[in-house]
Amino acid sequence: MSRVFIIGGANIDICGASHEKLRAFDSNPGVITTSFGGVGRNIAENCCRLGQEVYFVTVFADDLYGKQLKAYCEEVGLNCSLSKVVHGARSSIYLAILNENNDMQLAMSDMDILKNMDTNMLMHALSQVKEDDLLVIDTNLEKKYIDFILANANAPVAIDPISTLKADKIKDELGRFTILKPNVYESKVFTGIEIVDKETAIATLDAYLKMGVKEPIISMGERGVIAANKDEKIWVSHKMVEVTNATGGGDAFLAAYLVARLKNKSLYEAVEFAIASAVCTVTCIETVNPDLCVKLVEEKIQELDIERESL
Repeated sequence: MSRVFIIGGANIDICGASHEKLRAFDSNPGVITTSFGGVGRNIAENCCRLGQEVYFVTVFADDLYGKQLKAYCEEVGLNCSLSKVVHGARSSIYLAILNENNDMQLAMSDMDILKNMDTNMLMHALSQVKEDDLLVIDTNLEKKYIDFILANANAPVAIDPISTLKADKIKDELGRFTILKPNVYESKVFTGIEIVDKETAIATLDAYLKMGVKEPIISMGERGVIAANKDEKIWVSHKMVEVTNATGGGDAFLAAYLVARLKNKSLYEAVEFAIASAVCTVTCIETVNPDLCVKLVEEKIQELDIERESL
C-alpha cells in the first residue's frame, strides 16, 4: 500500500480574539486559545484521519510545547520516527491577534526551529520513500532544503505554495511537482495569468501542463476549483457554506485530494472529495476537524450540489 511522507512544520497556534475594538499599547480583554497547527502537520493529520499511512518528518523542540506537539502527532497516528528532536531549541509558534470581528489584525510566526533540518536527516527520510509512495513538501522549509528534496526525490511530489511570498521559493522548480495546488493569487505569481473566465482558466492550466506539472489544481474561493491532467481540464463548483474558521481548509483540501488519488479516484472524484473535506473543516472551529473521516466527507458530498464543467 502506498504511503504519504510529509516534510514540513509543526506549530503551536496561539490565537487571541478581542472582545472589543483593539487598543494599541494596552491590555485587551478577549479569549485566548491554543491548538496544534503547522501546514505540514495539518496535512499529515488530515491524511491520517482519512485512513492513510503517514510518515511526518519535522523538527521538534524538547521544551514543554515540543513534547506536547510530538505526543499529539503520535497519538493521532502519525509516524514521527524520521523526525528530529533538538535540545535547547524553541518550539515553532504561530501567534495571531483577532479584532472584535474575528478578523486577523496582527500575526507573528517563529519557525526558526526548521533551520535545524539538515541534509543527512532529509537523505535518511528520502531513502525510506518508495516509487509508489507520495511525498509532500511544506514551503515553510528553507529553499535550500526544498531544492535538496526535489533533487533527491524518487516518488511523486505534491505541494501547496501557502502564500505569494513563499511561492517564490518554488517558482523555478514547478516542473518537478506532480501535484501543485496554488490559489488564484499564488497562481498568478507562477503564470502571470489572472483567472477571470473560461479562456484564462484554460490558459492557466495549459501553462502548468507545459511547465511539466502533472496535476495542477487551483482553488478560487467562491468560484470553485479548476484542475487538469493530461487527459482533461475541469471547473468544479459547489453551493456556498457558512464558514466558522477558514484556517486549515486548504490543508484539508490537499490532504483529501492526495488520499483520493492514491486510491485511484479520477481527477473529478478527487477534487470532489477534496472540496467536501475542506468544507467539513471550515465549518468547524478547529483547524483540523477531529471528526474528519471518509464517511463524513462522503456524506458532505451529497449536501454540496457539486457541479462539474469540462474546459
